[in-house]
Amino acid sequence: MKKIVFFSILLSFLLLLFYCGSSKDKIKNIDNKIKTDKSVAKKNMTKFSNYEVDDTGERIPEIKAITFTGKPFENHDLKADVHLSIPSEDIEFSYNWFINDKIIKDNNSATLPKEFIKSGDWVFCKVKIIGLKTKTPEVKSKYIRILGTTPILNLSPIPDITIPGEFRYKIDAKLPGEESSDSAEENEDEDFSPDFIDNSGLVFTLISPTDKDISLDENTGEIIWFISTDLAYSLGNGVEIKFKVSNPEGGSVISSIKLSFKKPESDEEPQIP
Repeated sequence: MKKIVFFSILLSFLLLLFYCGSSKDKIKNIDNKIKTDKSVAKKNMTKFSNYEVDDTGERIPEIKAITFTGKPFENHDLKADVHLSIPSEDIEFSYNWFINDKIIKDNNSATLPKEFIKSGDWVFCKVKIIGLKTKTPEVKSKYIRILGTTPILNLSPIPDITIPGEFRYKIDAKLPGEESSDSAEENEDEDFSPDFIDNSGLVFTLISPTDKDISLDENTGEIIWFISTDLAYSLGNGVEIKFKVSNPEGGSVISSIKLSFKKPESDEEPQIP
């Protein structure tokens, strides 16, 4: 009788151990499944949403691009504008400025003061997010070149004008910093971009003569003028067209081109009223 009782107790004990062990394994398996599901969810969020997430699944802000406010002129402060993957006003940044590939020390702000830059300098900025638990990479802006404010003219020679006929001429004017790309050719960095050079905003103004129907496009600098035989004879052997080229950011230059006329094949002079 005692043996039967003993074996009954032993069997109950073994069954208890079996069920306890099985429950622990089930709990462990459930815990592992939860972790796996979280990991898969995190990967899927990153894969399908195209952004990084932390361990809790929250999105991590990233710097998508760095641009500059306004055009980069000498005697003007240069300001970096950071574009984030998640708009936020609470994120802080660290800035490193470089001029001609040399770092500017003791300036960790979004603005590069005008005292540091001059016409022709090549500038870029590196920015990183600070104050986050998760480290984010430092991002580099594209190169930009600092422009001067006084236009530079490159006026090509003009052959004699055959009359009657239409005269067309484009005033070649650039800002200092636009006229040479030597540094760009030497720089093999893929982030170089001279896009800011286009449409520099120069304004062309006709000074004289203003009563001969000369058309000067104020935005492109193109001159169009139909010169009749009578008009050419009234002007004599030629005429000087005077104009002004201005930069709205400051600085202007006044210059002129001289035209000489070819006489018509006929020696008969027209009657001038």
